[in-house]
Amino acid sequence: MLATLIGALTGILSGCASAHGATSRVTPTVPPTTPPTPATTVLPSDVSISCPDISASSPGAFLSCEYAGPDNTRMAFYLYVPQGYTDSNPGQKYPLVLILQGGGERANPQQTAAQNRALTINASYVTPWIATGGANVQTRWPSFVVVPQVVGANRYVNVPPTVSSYALATQPSASLQMAINTVALIQRRYLGIDANRLYITGISMGGFGVWDAIERWPTEFAAAVPVSGAGDPALASRIIHLPLWAFHGADDNRVPVAGSRTMIQTLRASGGTPCYTELAGMSHTIWPQVYGQTAHTNNLLYPWLFAQTKNGPLPGAPACGGA
Repeated sequence: MLATLIGALTGILSGCASAHGATSRVTPTVPPTTPPTPATTVLPSDVSISCPDISASSPGAFLSCEYAGPDNTRMAFYLYVPQGYTDSNPGQKYPLVLILQGGGERANPQQTAAQNRALTINASYVTPWIATGGANVQTRWPSFVVVPQVVGANRYVNVPPTVSSYALATQPSASLQMAINTVALIQRRYLGIDANRLYITGISMGGFGVWDAIERWPTEFAAAVPVSGAGDPALASRIIHLPLWAFHGADDNRVPVAGSRTMIQTLRASGGTPCYTELAGMSHTIWPQVYGQTAHTNNLLYPWLFAQTKNGPLPGAPACGGA
């Protein structure tokens, strides 16, 4: 599959700006606001999470959990706990992956909790990460996986999906703040999580959320993988230190490919070294190719991602993009 994937990719951005000219220009579509100060996660005292006991769930399955905040705010999230994890052995450390969902998997208040759960955990960008009997990430990289579920018309970033850039709002959306708080609370609950190996990825609406989160909390994650999204180019200098591999379809008909091109171009101009893979001839739905069902054998994304730490890459870490 890797050969097929790599053959479909147009690769690194170097030729994109000259080939596509005006589409790569930074054109803010939201009135500029005072940029928020880079932050670290500081949890309010009135937030909590509830999850069933690990033993109450089938091995290899997501736990159905809930985040609770002030004013009766709620967000369902689905947590995969690596098989063999036990609270009694906190010396065994595991990475954690935060997956920000696309707009098509938002919870519908008119559906049951089971229907909303299935919509998210069965998505093609979620299933490769867990142990479901086939090829999956857990085979080589046992890890916690958390997938929050946005409700109704809410978004991770309050901008239309058709914009190619935007100015970061002073405050994050409620959904993004709850997702970040959830990660912090999970680390308190499960002591075996390695705080130096927190990763964030997301598709479409979630791709916007990845860019927004890392620009807003630039020291929270060890690496980021935004897919088919867009960010605030004016704040790209905040994340030049962060290992990052972005993906976008060259013929995206929903989120302009300029969203990724502009962020990568600006990061490189600021001194960053992000990796960018553009899938030639493909439109919006590229996540089956990005995450790949045979992830543990031939998708270069995973060995690159799990080799990143906040203290630098692990020895022998592969380069992003397979370079």
